[in-house]
Amino acid sequence: MAIFKSNPPAEEKTYSKSYRQFKGVDLTSAITEVDDSRSPYAPNMIADMAGFPCKRTGYAKVCDSLGGRINGIHSFITATNIKKMVVHAGNKLYSFDPTAPIVQPSPPTSYIYIAIVPEDAQPQLIYDGMNNARSTSFVYGGKLYLLDGQNYLVYDGEHDAVSVEQDAYVPTTRIAMDPAGGGTEHEPVNLLQPKRINQFAWKEGSRVFQLDTKNIDSVVKCEQLDANGNWQNVTGYTTDLAAGRVTFAADPPAASTGDDNVRITFSKQVAGYAARVKGCTINTFYGIGSDSRIFISGNNNYRNYDWHSWSGRADYFPDINYTVVGAENNAIMGYLKQYDSLMIVKQANDQDASIFRRTATWQEDTTVFLTEQGLAGVGAISRYAFGVLADDNLFLSKEGVFGLDTSSETLQRTTQLRSYYVNGELTREPGLEDAVCCVSGGYYYLFVNGHVYIADSKQENQNPSKSHGYEWFYWTDVPARCVIEYEGDIYFGTNEGELHKFKTETDYGMEAYSDNGAAIACAWATKMDTLGDCSSFKRIEKANTGALVMPFASASGDICYVTDGGEEMVKAFSMNTTFDWNDVDFNDMDFGTLPYPTFVPARKKERKVRMFQVIVRNSRLNDAMGLYEIRVEYKMKNPIKR
Repeated sequence: MAIFKSNPPAEEKTYSKSYRQFKGVDLTSAITEVDDSRSPYAPNMIADMAGFPCKRTGYAKVCDSLGGRINGIHSFITATNIKKMVVHAGNKLYSFDPTAPIVQPSPPTSYIYIAIVPEDAQPQLIYDGMNNARSTSFVYGGKLYLLDGQNYLVYDGEHDAVSVEQDAYVPTTRIAMDPAGGGTEHEPVNLLQPKRINQFAWKEGSRVFQLDTKNIDSVVKCEQLDANGNWQNVTGYTTDLAAGRVTFAADPPAASTGDDNVRITFSKQVAGYAARVKGCTINTFYGIGSDSRIFISGNNNYRNYDWHSWSGRADYFPDINYTVVGAENNAIMGYLKQYDSLMIVKQANDQDASIFRRTATWQEDTTVFLTEQGLAGVGAISRYAFGVLADDNLFLSKEGVFGLDTSSETLQRTTQLRSYYVNGELTREPGLEDAVCCVSGGYYYLFVNGHVYIADSKQENQNPSKSHGYEWFYWTDVPARCVIEYEGDIYFGTNEGELHKFKTETDYGMEAYSDNGAAIACAWATKMDTLGDCSSFKRIEKANTGALVMPFASASGDICYVTDGGEEMVKAFSMNTTFDWNDVDFNDMDFGTLPYPTFVPARKKERKVRMFQVIVRNSRLNDAMGLYEIRVEYKMKNPIKR
């Protein structure tokens, strides 16, 4: 009798895959080619201190509409050590002043300041007549100076802002002059000031004093030196404005030492001089040693010009202190400091360099600035998206965010793409010329069209473009027109004239996770994964597929599967470390109160899967969400035949 033996069928092998060691988003690669550690879709997520993705906090309105779109948010520390915020809204300028008296430390110190935050202050109008366009500012000598393309203002924190022209420095253009003229050139004409001073060394003879220019507007005053060395006003004189002459009625006291003893202040307005400064919109400081000057540019009538101030003065821009930088068809957009050089970044131009290098040297006790052609190719598209992230100089071009690098071997400067992983979305944004940025807490935030692109300095990479780059995150529904970091917090202004502040969990608790009381929708998606075999069906197992989530005082989310049939929500969860029955939604399949990471199983089997994606979503008001790992367990099934 024949005996037949049969072997039992082999048990199907179970596979598992974990998505962990998360980085940032990848909005550039094909959805199937994204690295396991990155997400092709992760709105409103950010890395925590350990680098794991979690929901961003929201923002709160701290000021109702100021009556016009926010064109600039500025801050400075006054001469009395008070830190203030100044906001440019529409055509007006406001200072946020405290509602209660300020108590200064006793004794006063120069290294401690008192910060006034907008939440505890009221906006006070300090200037009416601003240009309704973006403004920039700088701080010098305990005062805030502002440029808006039409005005150049100064604010000391105590009185209303005024035009710098109102009390600009009056230069002494010539000294040691004879009555007939001549003398020695001393200080150049001030673009901001029509007044000038000529000094004469009169001994005897003619009382007719020839000024250093003709066709003057007026003689402001005449002075002579008395026997005690004090300047005294002279009232007896006549003028010939066309000839530029002043005739004294009597002889002045003769100078016994040969020093200048006659001083004449006169005015001659040069058309367009002040507008060269007031038309500027960008600025920076640069110099050598302690001799730092203010450089300004961004005047649309002088696209490739910049000007620099006199040493130690913000109210004196000599008419000879200008540089023509490259071709006039591409404007100067901003400045970046690299080592001992100042890099001048222009708009992109195929026929000329877009980045120029300025250096400073000493020559005969005078600072001399030299400018040379630098790099061609990449240029800036926004004047308001220049930032320094952990010593990395960044600017926005139409091709993305770029940084300046210098080879340690050749010392050759290059521009390298920093934003590779968000360029798929960033470079398609309309209106990149209106993008603004700020740097805070090790992040570079780029705001445009209600979106925010964030570079994380703690997570660097070598991207496929062979450039040094960063991990990036992407936010939505942030209507920022202007932005500033102020006392460690990020404030932004809107087109509606409102001022908002990003919240922290420390200050707001779980209410930090809302935008002005509205829920924030966030998510983290894996790539669309073939799970190692694009030619076979897979079966997603019910057990051991899910997400390892972070503990929060109140956390929730939805686990979703994406397959050939589209997206399906398969599991909702709530994980609260502080238990409150009011926080519990009994429609959720799971809830817990564990103060440590918790694995949430999806408990959903999925058959005949070609490609598979997991999305963990959260859109509940005042709830957080964070992820440590996403795990998928599956079995290989039959080959895909059609």
